[in-house]
Amino acid sequence: MKKLILTFILAVLTSFYPLSIDSTKISISSLKSIETHQINYTDYIGKPYQYHIFDCSAFITILLKIPERLSAKDLYSKYHKQYPQLLFFKIDSLNNHIALEINDSTIIHNTKSKGVNILSKKDAEFIKYWKNYLYN
Repeated sequence: MKKLILTFILAVLTSFYPLSIDSTKISISSLKSIETHQINYTDYIGKPYQYHIFDCSAFITILLKIPERLSAKDLYSKYHKQYPQLLFFKIDSLNNHIALEINDSTIIHNTKSKGVNILSKKDAEFIKYWKNYLYN
C-alpha cells in the first residue's frame, strides 16, 4: 500500500514538473547501459522544497526517471554505480542529502532554504557547508 501511494505521488509530481526539451540540458549516462539521456533541469529551478513530497531525493528520482521513491541514502546506495553523477551528503545520523553533478564544478539539488538550485563547488556555501558532509 505504501509503495502504491508513493508511486501515485511520484506520478502526480511528474505531471506537475514535466521534463521538457530546452537548450539547457545535462547528459546522464547510465553505466548499466549504453543509453545516454538528456535531462532538462531548468523547469525545476526555484521549485520549493516540500518535506516527503518534493525533497532532495524526490527531485533526483524525477530527474533520473527512477521508478521508485527512495530516501537519499537508499537512492545513493542503489543507484550510485549506475549514475556516478550522484553526490551523497551525510549530515548526521538522521539527516542525509543527495544532489546531482551537472559538470565537474556544478551541482543541482533541492534544499529547504532555496528549493531547487544550482550551486558551484567554488561557491562559499559549498566550501563552508556542503563539502564538509560530502560522503563519496
